[in-house]
Amino acid sequence: MIWLSRRPGARIAATAVILAGTGVVLSGAAPAAGRQLTRPSLAFTCQSPSGSPRISAHVAVSIPGTATARQPIRPAAPAVTLTLPRAYGGQLATVNAATVSVTAQVRSEVTENGRSASDPWILKTVSAAVPSRGDLALRMTGAVQPVTGAAAGNATFTAAGLSLLLTPRTVSGTAATMPATTRLECTLNPGQTTTLATVPVVAATGGTRAAPATAAAGHFLTGLWQSSPGGRLSATTPKKKVVTLKDAATGTVIACTSSAMSGTSKFGQQVSPSGIGSFSSVTLVTCTGPGGKTFTIATSASASHPWLLNGRSFDSASDVTTVTISDIMAGISASGCSATIAGPSSTSPGTVEATNSIDPNVDVDTLSVGPSGNLRVWNVSGCTGLFNSGDVITVAATYKVTPPQFVSPAFCPPFPVKTGFPFNPHFKLPTPPPGSRIIPAPTPVQGCAFIKGFTNVSKLGAAALIGPAFGNVQQSRQTILNLARNYIQFDSAGRLYYKPCPGTAPKCKAINGLPPVRATFLSFGFTPTTATLQITQAGTLNIASVGTSNTGLLTSSTVQSLASIRVEKVLVNGAPLNVGPNCHTVRPFPLVLNAGPGYSIQAGGVLSGTITVPPFTGCGVGENLDPIFNASVSGPGNFAQLTQGVLCTGWTPEAFPFQCPALVPKPTR
Repeated sequence: MIWLSRRPGARIAATAVILAGTGVVLSGAAPAAGRQLTRPSLAFTCQSPSGSPRISAHVAVSIPGTATARQPIRPAAPAVTLTLPRAYGGQLATVNAATVSVTAQVRSEVTENGRSASDPWILKTVSAAVPSRGDLALRMTGAVQPVTGAAAGNATFTAAGLSLLLTPRTVSGTAATMPATTRLECTLNPGQTTTLATVPVVAATGGTRAAPATAAAGHFLTGLWQSSPGGRLSATTPKKKVVTLKDAATGTVIACTSSAMSGTSKFGQQVSPSGIGSFSSVTLVTCTGPGGKTFTIATSASASHPWLLNGRSFDSASDVTTVTISDIMAGISASGCSATIAGPSSTSPGTVEATNSIDPNVDVDTLSVGPSGNLRVWNVSGCTGLFNSGDVITVAATYKVTPPQFVSPAFCPPFPVKTGFPFNPHFKLPTPPPGSRIIPAPTPVQGCAFIKGFTNVSKLGAAALIGPAFGNVQQSRQTILNLARNYIQFDSAGRLYYKPCPGTAPKCKAINGLPPVRATFLSFGFTPTTATLQITQAGTLNIASVGTSNTGLLTSSTVQSLASIRVEKVLVNGAPLNVGPNCHTVRPFPLVLNAGPGYSIQAGGVLSGTITVPPFTGCGVGENLDPIFNASVSGPGNFAQLTQGVLCTGWTPEAFPFQCPALVPKPTR
C-alpha cells in the first residue's frame, strides 16, 4: 500500500511497529533472485524530556530489482536492530528497572517520479533485560505490505526518521519508578546516505491484471477540501529571509528582517476551502526603506478580524497547494510619511496568493507568499517619491508553518475521519491461526476507488454493465499477524457511494449503493423488456486480504456486503409497466466477491462471485407483479465480475492525497 509519507498518527499500537517504506529482511538472509540487498547503519539524534541521546539503527533491506507500473512492489519481511546508549541503561538501573520493552517506528520514503509516499511496516514489540554495563541492542522482525508503482520511472526507497516508545518494568513486572513510558522522537544525523534502494518501474503491458483507467467520473466530488492536523498554528520567517513590500510604480522597497503569524487551521475531510485557516496576529519588525529610513507596519489581523487562508488549487504532481490570504489591511508609517495598504479601494481588504509545500523528508511546511495579489497603497501623506495613492504593492515572504498543515481538495467521498467505518457484523472475517495478534490501526486512513464490471441474470441469460461504481473504504482497519505461521491479514471496511448529480438538492442526495443499471433482455425468451435496477447497500462492507508475512504476498481477498435490489422504469415491448415505487427484494442478500493473488486493495484488480437473488415484493400497482419478477430474476447462479481501479488514498492524517483523483478502470469480462 502506498500513501504519502507524513508523520504517523498520535499513538503507536502497543504490540506493533510501523516501519514505513523500506524493505528490510532478516539479518544474514540472502536476497532472492532479481532483488537488491543493502544494509545501512543509520545514526539518529533523539529528543526526550531527559536529554538528546544518540541512537544507531542497523537495517538489512531486500527489494525487487525491477517492477511493473500498477503492480505491487513486494519487499520481504522487515528486521531492524536498534542500539540504545549505555547512559539510558544506567538510568533504568537507578529506578530498579530489570527489563525494558521497545516499540519502534521508522519513517522512510518511497519516491516515484518526484512524488513521495510511505508504506506501513509491522514489527513486533520486543523486551530485553537491562544490561549491567554496556549498550542495549534490540532486534525486531515483522511483516510489510506491498507498495504499488503508479507509472513507469523509478521508485526510490529512502530512510527518514525514527520514533521509540520505551516501557521499563521491575523484576515483578510492575512499572519502574519513572514515567510508565518514554517517547523519543529522533531525526537522522546529517551527512548520511539515506537511499536504501532504487527500483526501475517499467510500463504495464496488455498482459497485466491491472486494467487501463480513464478519467475520473461521478458526482462524488463536492468541491470541499480537507485539512489536517488543524488547531493552533504559527508561521515565522527563517533567519536571513526578509519580507519585502514593493511599490510596482516607483520601485520603492521596504524590507523587514522578520515576521510572524499565528492563528488556527480547520480539521476535517469535508470543509469549505474559504477560511480553511486564519491568522489572528501578523507582525513585521525591523522594517527599513530607501536610505535606511525606518518604517513601522501595523496589520489589521486580530481575533475579531483575522486574515483568512483560502484553498484555491492543488497540484497532485508536486503536492503543492495554492492558497490565498484575504482580508488584508495594514498601515505604513515613518518619520513624516504615512499610508495604508488595502485592496482595490482604500476601504476594501486585499488578497495575496501563496503556495504551501511540505518537504516529506523533514516535515517542514513552507508557506511562500506573493508576489501575485490585488494589494494597493492608499491615503498617502508625506511620502513624496516613495508611494502614490493607487500604486500596486507586491509582497514576497517565506514562512515556516508549525505544525505542518496538509491542505488539499477532498478527492474521496465524505469519511468519518475520527472513527472510520465499522466492520459489518453480519459477516465473519477469516479466522487466523492460533497465537495471532490483532493490531488495530492507530488512526483511520481513507481510500476510494472506482469499480466497473458486469453481472448476469441467470434465468434470462443476459448480462448488464455495472458502474462506474464507487467504493469508499477505511484501509487496514486492523492487521492480524502471526510470524510463527508466516501469516498476515489486512482487514478493511467501507461503504459503496453513489451521488446522482452535483449539488445539495434532494434528488442529488448520496446513497450507499451502486449507480442505477439500465438493462434490456428478453423476458420468457421472446418479449423485449427494459428495466432500471438500483442496488443499495445495507450496513458496511468488509474487505479481508490474506497473505504470507515473510514476503507480503497476498494469496486471496474477499469482499462481503449485504445488498438489496429495487426495480423501476420497466418497459415491456416498448410499453410502460407500472411496477410502482416499491418493487424490491424481500430482504438484503449477501454480496460476496473473491479475488486471487492478482488483486490488492491498493492496486485494484478483478473480483468475482455468484449471487442468489431473493424473491421480490411490492411490485405492481393494481395487480401483483411479484410472481413475474420471481420467475424471471430471483434465484441462484447470477454471476458478477467487477474490476476495481487503483485506490486513491484520500485521507491520511498529516498527509496529502496519493493516486488521486481516482480513475475508472476498464472492466474485464
